[in-house]
Amino acid sequence: AKVGPLLSEQILPLFQRQNYRKGYAMALRLQACMDFRDGEETRAIEQMSEVIALFKEDGHITELAKTYYELGR
Repeated sequence: AKVGPLLSEQILPLFQRQNYRKGYAMALRLQACMDFRDGEETRAIEQMSEVIALFKEDGHITELAKTYYELGR
């Protein structure tokens, strides 16, 4: 199975239903990286912005730093 559909159709909704914010944010960051790779820059930046907001709200400093790093690449 391809990662993209599995991630967007199964993993992200599962984390949302379970209210597992860190897992959702990490999966969304992965989705954003794949979108950047596929030329979907605007969508990827929007997703990274959401990830940054979630990590800031929850105080996940290490994950926040990783997200800024990925966004800067």
